[in-house]
Amino acid sequence: MKPIPVIVCIDVEPDEVQIDINLFAPWRGFVETHKFFSKLRPQLELATNSPVRFSWFLRMDPQVEHGYRSATWVVEQDADILADLQTKEDELGLHVHAARWDEVSVGWIGDYRDQQWVTRCVTMSFAAFQAALRRPCRSVSLGDRWSNNETVALLESLGAEYDLGIEPGGKPSGSELGYRFTGVWPDYGEVPTRPYQPSCVNYRREQPGPVRNIWIIPLSAGKYEGAKAFRFWRLKRLARSLGIDRHRNSESQTLKLHIPPDLFRRTLDGLLKVSKTPYLAMVVRSEVCLEPRRRKNLESNVDYLHGHPQIRNFRFATPQEAIQILT
Repeated sequence: MKPIPVIVCIDVEPDEVQIDINLFAPWRGFVETHKFFSKLRPQLELATNSPVRFSWFLRMDPQVEHGYRSATWVVEQDADILADLQTKEDELGLHVHAARWDEVSVGWIGDYRDQQWVTRCVTMSFAAFQAALRRPCRSVSLGDRWSNNETVALLESLGAEYDLGIEPGGKPSGSELGYRFTGVWPDYGEVPTRPYQPSCVNYRREQPGPVRNIWIIPLSAGKYEGAKAFRFWRLKRLARSLGIDRHRNSESQTLKLHIPPDLFRRTLDGLLKVSKTPYLAMVVRSEVCLEPRRRKNLESNVDYLHGHPQIRNFRFATPQEAIQILT
């Protein structure tokens, strides 16, 4: 059976969404997450009989610079952890937010209406990554479930080869950010559910016209209701192709490692059963390991992965390795 690449995306961020600009708090979540996955790695290597690599996406944007007086804070403070990850040949990339400090309200605003600001956030992050790690950034994920054509073109121009921030089936929203925001959220309802090179005209499509060199690797997502529903998935796929979808208005579930275990298992098994080009791209935020309820979910979901019937076919891979397997 063909190997199934599994990309584990870990967003490395400050522990609090509302960064206190006077506190300079250490990123304890990153430290605990590194310990967690370091312990997990040899278990998965034994189960898969293959090397295990994770993907770590670091925050180095203006919010970090403003809150910590240095965009490269995480590299400066946790150099030993990053050295270990590079020794293990894990992927190191960027996770970029467009949060702006507002002096009037004395708080953060996710400013996605101002393309110049978004461009500054991205270019600063890439420059900081190059300065701190002495190499270009190849993999990136944009935060807050946001993207647009201009920004994907910018990522490509800066040398990014893999974009892992898109969540298929996601509907326009910004209410879950934890701070105020501006701009319009993209509708990912029709985004491909497999890796693709986006159209130069519309990053949410493979066609028409010329495509970009960058690969968009969507996070794994779907709407799955359990074993009983699997019997009818072919009929559901046919219905959707005809424009009939009784779940059209419901939210697609992204494969996040900290969601409730029953939801994680239904989504994971649904993806493996229905997908035509099987791969898994799952995500977790670094502060999850500090929160007892979500950490318990993480531990349970990782145990399910470790004991999954298809574990021998899983290949915990970097984005580049995953594309090589799939193509």
